[in-house]
Amino acid sequence: MGFFYFYYRGNHMYVFPVPTLNGRIPVVSSRFRSEDRPDHIGADIMYKRLPEDGGPQGENKFPQYARRYYMPFGIPALAFASGVVQDAKYIGTGGYVRIDHGGGLESQYMHLENLKMQKGQQVKAGQVVGLISNNPIDTDPNHLHFQIKKNGIAVDPQPYLDKSTYTSVAGAFVIVLLAGLALYLSRILK
Repeated sequence: MGFFYFYYRGNHMYVFPVPTLNGRIPVVSSRFRSEDRPDHIGADIMYKRLPEDGGPQGENKFPQYARRYYMPFGIPALAFASGVVQDAKYIGTGGYVRIDHGGGLESQYMHLENLKMQKGQQVKAGQVVGLISNNPIDTDPNHLHFQIKKNGIAVDPQPYLDKSTYTSVAGAFVIVLLAGLALYLSRILK
């Protein structure tokens, strides 16, 4: 597995809900209320398909996504922010987790297997909530369906998923390492 991306807003840490995969950065494959899916109230997250991934398997409800995007079974879904698990159960669309982050903000994760959370559990940003799978009642390819609700109303999660605001754990490590080295050198060269 790879690194995860995070950022701070105020004193809260937020984590992109899917880690990198062998250097590949996860992307939003289907957006909130997109033109071709106006009833879609979340974001689907996958990786761009590479030739070595092979072609899509079986029939797919949305073949345009299956041709362009890829998600292997078992990639961990990560808690977007710290909070308390309100639901962790299996429903018709697979494993489902809902986390209350306080201040009217909650995140939801769907199409999971092997849930790692329990209702009432305290969760830290970046903690594994479950493993990404597919929607068992549909023919969609594997993907994480991620939703954000603000005061009970589904909102576009894209502002929370904009990776331009994120720093990778590897990038943060390099920054801290360089800052430590600069401090060390400044003390030696005095």
